[in-house]
Amino acid sequence: MKSVAVLFMFLGLAKQCSKIDTYSMLDKNNHPAIVHNMELTLAGDLNSDDSATALWAKEFLAGFETEFKNYHPDKKIIDKLKKFSTEIQVKVIGGNWCSDTKREVPRLCKILYYMGVDANKFEYYRVDRNKKPVEPDFASSRTIGAVPDMVIYKNGTEVGRIVEVPNKTLEKDLLNILK
Repeated sequence: MKSVAVLFMFLGLAKQCSKIDTYSMLDKNNHPAIVHNMELTLAGDLNSDDSATALWAKEFLAGFETEFKNYHPDKKIIDKLKKFSTEIQVKVIGGNWCSDTKREVPRLCKILYYMGVDANKFEYYRVDRNKKPVEPDFASSRTIGAVPDMVIYKNGTEVGRIVEVPNKTLEKDLLNILK
């Protein structure tokens, strides 16, 4: 009987370790596709004739990878979010100049990456300081107040938003929206 109890404890510990290994393996990927896509999105801004736009893009990118790597979302919540990974799409309207955008967008990308969401299911649209779209795109069709404005879709239908900052944490707010 004692050996059965030890076996169950071992299996429980092994299961917990495998979860830890999954996240540590993900963290070893120095350049996930979602980070690469952000770099591509901002590449045009880096070469902008407008020096402020170029500077904002440079600052945003410089901090993006650091914020992405340093954010550690609640793994229990991420495990619950994983079941939505094929159903979700996120469109973000943000300002490269905005401190909330600089903080929250890399964190959101980390959550989506941990969830296993395809990098092409995340789109980032930029607005200038006057909250006018940098390019005619998704942001052009929206009334823009605070940024970032994270629009969450489930199976193609908008199901919620996280505007400026989360109520609790990004992953908890995202789970509440997707439930």
